[in-house]
Amino acid sequence: MPVQIGAKAHSFPDPTGLLSDCHRRIEMFLKSLQQVAEIIDRPLTEEARSALESALRYFRESAPKHTADEEESLFPRLRQSHDPKMEAALQTLNGLESDHREAEALHADDTKEKLAQLYQHVEYVGTSADNPYAAERNIDVFFCRGPKFGTLADIWPSLKHWR
Repeated sequence: MPVQIGAKAHSFPDPTGLLSDCHRRIEMFLKSLQQVAEIIDRPLTEEARSALESALRYFRESAPKHTADEEESLFPRLRQSHDPKMEAALQTLNGLESDHREAEALHADDTKEKLAQLYQHVEYVGTSADNPYAAERNIDVFFCRGPKFGTLADIWPSLKHWR
């Protein structure tokens, strides 16, 4: 987990605070990916490569755990609540779960053909086995440019509501 100077970190006694911290990390890693995407046509600096690897590792390893925490623990508890103050939150759960399914479907099939449906240019660059420090081996890696769904700036207003 990245450290932010002056940021308040939540702990296990405050589980919703922990989930909120996760959402801030998601936003931070999305911003990192956006910054790398803006310079992807040029050779990556070590800093940009490190940011890309960190973001991809986060979305591969930690984000699924966050989704599981929400869907297996938080969402069922919210649904069991009879507190009228929770009505607005309850109305958003189906949308959040739908967002989770959509993201899972996008990441579950990261083949060149699937990615070509989402991006103008998809270039195979190797596998994670090419990197001795990769957490997982033999995962295909692609550089994707020219999103067909718009830019991150276009979809950011909807993403920032995933808190």
